[in-house]
Amino acid sequence: MAMTVFSASGLGMLVMAGFLALAAVAQLNDPDPLVWMAAYGLPAVLTLWTCITDIGKGAQCVKAIHW
Repeated sequence: MAMTVFSASGLGMLVMAGFLALAAVAQLNDPDPLVWMAAYGLPAVLTLWTCITDIGKGAQCVKAIHW
């Protein structure tokens, strides 16, 4: 049986990636949306990528515990 656990730092990274993604979408009304969507979207993607790959070993988003 496996149990999924969210680490506190990983959960924080997921929340930040979500907020940055929402900020990128909100820039659609801006006169120059591509610049600001890239400015908010790139950190969102990098945060999520760091969270789900081995780069963030100390702050993995989801860890499976096998009993």
